[in-house]
Amino acid sequence: ADDWLPLEAPGLWEKQEFAGVDGVMWYRSRFELSQTEASKNLILGLGRIDDNDITWVNGHRVGETNGYDEVRAYKVPSEY
Repeated sequence: ADDWLPLEAPGLWEKQEFAGVDGVMWYRSRFELSQTEASKNLILGLGRIDDNDITWVNGHRVGETNGYDEVRAYKVPSEY
């Protein structure tokens, strides 16, 4: 869908268009890998997230963390 609102990340929702939001939001990002990079198992590093996350890559759940201010780093198999 092309109707997603832009979000500056890393950054706080409260300092952007999302002031007053306290709940769950979907966030998406696109990136490209070279053929060599895509042929290897990778680690997706998301840094610290305030509260909980469930992270997906190409429709595959690669990890989740329930906790405040914990670094997220998830293994992404090359077949994803």
